[in-house]
Amino acid sequence: MKEIAKKREQSSKEVVEELLKSIKGGKVSKIVDLDRKEMILAGSEILKIKPETIVVLGNSQGDLVVMSKKEDCVKLIKEICQKTGGTGGGRPEFAQGKADPNKLKEVL
Repeated sequence: MKEIAKKREQSSKEVVEELLKSIKGGKVSKIVDLDRKEMILAGSEILKIKPETIVVLGNSQGDLVVMSKKEDCVKLIKEICQKTGGTGGGRPEFAQGKADPNKLKEVL
């Protein structure tokens, strides 16, 4: 189990470096090759480094994670899910959902 956790952490750290470079207008919105837990780890790391960022991450399975300390994530995830035929919810600083992977690629 510890080995899997270490691999997850390493994988998300590499993605975090890429994502930090792709922040535009205080937002990063991207399809990544991570599972839901790894997306949450990556989003948390981004917010530690750049707390003003809005993080919107999705994957090829249709998982969706939205994290922000300044915007209402529930509102954001509902907007994305409405456009992608999905559902989602959460708290103002963290929300998650599930969407049609093909539509998610178009929106993100």
